[in-house]
Amino acid sequence: ILTAFVAGAIQCAAGVLQLGFLVSLLAHAVVSGFSSAAAIIIAVSQFPHILGYPVPKADHFYGTVYSMLTRLGQTNPATFCLGVTWCCSLYGARRLARRHAGL
Repeated sequence: ILTAFVAGAIQCAAGVLQLGFLVSLLAHAVVSGFSSAAAIIIAVSQFPHILGYPVPKADHFYGTVYSMLTRLGQTNPATFCLGVTWCCSLYGARRLARRHAGL
């Protein structure tokens, strides 16, 4: 909780001091790589909830992926179907929103 508080305080201070221009000093590849890695880590952290079984915390990303892959037989079918249905619904709603942007 303390880490989240400190990170939030730093972000608020950076916003007040208008330090957003510092990101433009970083190479596009660095910002893109960081954003992509964050998205992958967040997505993988959500898979146990969709699969319906607990995955123990691992020190590294590949440890979490290995734990998930070795426990695929423990998948809860009802939870999995519900999770996939909602993911498909969100994807379909996004496509509809793009197609009918004027509505």
